[in-house]
Amino acid sequence: MLQELPTSLGVLEIEDCSSAISFLGDCLPASLYFLSIKNCRNLDFPKQNHPHKSLRYLSIDRSCGSLLTLQLDTLPNLYHLVISKCENLECLSASKILQNIVDIDISDCPKFVSFKREGLSAPNLTSLYVFRCVNLKSLPCHANTLLPKLEEVHIYGCPEMETFPEGGMPLA
Repeated sequence: MLQELPTSLGVLEIEDCSSAISFLGDCLPASLYFLSIKNCRNLDFPKQNHPHKSLRYLSIDRSCGSLLTLQLDTLPNLYHLVISKCENLECLSASKILQNIVDIDISDCPKFVSFKREGLSAPNLTSLYVFRCVNLKSLPCHANTLLPKLEEVHIYGCPEMETFPEGGMPLA
């Protein structure tokens, strides 16, 4: 377990931890704005029962083996999300509007099959990258209305991709 971290901690990078670890109290330090987790398959991503309002950047790479769904509602001020080689991640979910997120990059997540069924409401999202997610079936529904500022979509190595979003892509 990661013991009490300094209350003023803004940046946390955890790398190459093979033992099982978790965050004290199952939550992130309130002041944390940058979190990068690399090669820590046995790290349990905190469940965050309350919104974490400081986190702006989250990168998870070859880590958090128990993470099946990443609930973005608890990260309301997230700007950048990078997820790579999370072998069990199946879904990104958010029931609220994600006002601040501008880019999402998901790659090499073999079990990733979907964004939440109702769509992903991120009015300021400008770029979406999805690479080598071999079981991804479709992009977020209603992208034309829920992702109005989307400028770039890059999809590569997603052979199960069946359709583009219901309602189409943004026009401008």
